[in-house]
Amino acid sequence: MTMITDSLAVVLQRRDWENPGVTQLNRLAAHPPFASWRNSEEARTDRPSQESRSLNGEWRFAWFPAPEAVPESWLERDLPDADTVIVPSNWQMHGYDAPIYTNVTYPIAVNPPYVPTENPTGCYSLTFNVDESWLQEGQTRIIFDGV
Repeated sequence: MTMITDSLAVVLQRRDWENPGVTQLNRLAAHPPFASWRNSEEARTDRPSQESRSLNGEWRFAWFPAPEAVPESWLERDLPDADTVIVPSNWQMHGYDAPIYTNVTYPIAVNPPYVPTENPTGCYSLTFNVDESWLQEGQTRIIFDGV
């Protein structure tokens, strides 16, 4: 798999979120969730394998009223005023924006595939280290469930 690292300006210009043909970028094919262990004794413990690592926990987070309001520098480094939120969760539960419920009038005009100019955007970041032995053993994958 080849990683494409476009600048934020290029991503904003493409407006992939308004293109119904774009359902994924830089993603491996979908598959059922699997877990693996080095041996049967480890598997019987019903604990996560030493070959996996959860990224759940505290992440840096910055909220913006629209994608265009995100500073270009965000792709390079955390924003100085970024907050910390717990992942998994949603930003509304941390005081950003208002929850949207489908049992009330939808708060935005429904005009697919276009979205309003004011389109709340959250930027999450986490810095972590990958065990060197994982890199030596071949491909290492990062799996984001529910993103």
